Amino acid sequence: MAMRRIPDTADSIVITRYPWGYAVLVGALILPVPWMFWQQYPAGELTAVKVGLAIFAGLAVAFAATRCIERVAFIFDAGEREIRLQRHLLGKTLVERIPFDRIEHLALEVRHKGVTALARVVVYKSDGDIPLASYSVRSKQHSALAERLRTMVFGAEYTLLNDLVTDSVHAMVSRGQLLNAALHLAQQQALSINEARRRVGEIAATISSDLNSG
Repeated sequence: MAMRRIPDTADSIVITRYPWGYAVLVGALILPVPWMFWQQYPAGELTAVKVGLAIFAGLAVAFAATRCIERVAFIFDAGEREIRLQRHLLGKTLVERIPFDRIEHLALEVRHKGVTALARVVVYKSDGDIPLASYSVRSKQHSALAERLRTMVFGAEYTLLNDLVTDSVHAMVSRGQLLNAALHLAQQQALSINEARRRVGEIAATISSDLNSG
């Protein structure tokens, strides 16, 4: 999924997500239109008006295509203390409200492709996690966004006492992603992989103990 930020207000942060196939589908719909004009008229007969009509027709097809593609907006509302998840598809809008107090973690989820770390921001909930975008190498941008969202959802005091790396590692461990958690911890805190695995194992044991005692 591609992610696009919309200018924030003092009390809200808005993120819009599009499927990766969005650009491919729109492009596939646009390209045949000018091609049909080129086939219908010899090059010498192509006038500025005809070229303009071809461009206009292509843009009209593109606009129509955007009405048929799902667009998801995440509105983090500090005033209402909720996330409004808006799904726009085929001219209809479905809205789901997620109170901030249902959120367990708001952190990075990291996976490794060779030596490359790919990250995305995820809202972790007990009844299902919500990724705000697809994995990408833009970890600094994702980290900055996660920090802003964490401050809004949990408060500044929480973010001072609980750093993003620790939260991300705990979130990944709670979802069984032990290797990715260890690699992320080793990279962010300059640890050996063995030491990172040891710490991740301790975190996993603590989470398991808490679940059993609960």
